[in-house]
Amino acid sequence: MRFSSSGPHERGQSSLEFAVLVGVFMVMFIIFFFILSERILAFQGQRDARAANDVLYKVESELNLALKVHDGYNRTFWLPSEVYGWNYSIMLAPAGSPTEIVLVYKNSTYAAPLLINVTVDSIIDKGKNRIAKYGGNITISPVS
Repeated sequence: MRFSSSGPHERGQSSLEFAVLVGVFMVMFIIFFFILSERILAFQGQRDARAANDVLYKVESELNLALKVHDGYNRTFWLPSEVYGWNYSIMLAPAGSPTEIVLVYKNSTYAAPLLINVTVDSIIDKGKNRIAKYGGNITISPVS
């Protein structure tokens, strides 16, 4: 006749099984958290690139519109002071003969080629900007 008892050996085995089970769940949680954080970072990177490209597209659209219209065209457009709460800078580069629009945002540089000639003294900035076309020349300048 056998008697079953929950002696110290069986209680020790239960404790060991519980500890192994908790360890397995912790490893699964860490892996899940790692994958989730990687996805969030990738999503934020895509969102940042899209936001930067939206600002570049706004400038490109204004330049293309100025190219298509008649002399005497004059328009004011606005660029945001921040993108998703982050500061950025925008410029026409290189300074002597601009060939591209460059935007620096969150330590990344985004660029769009200028497919038209703008005057050498053109400057673009956040906030209000004026674009004008006189004598076939397109000029961009910030509005104070």
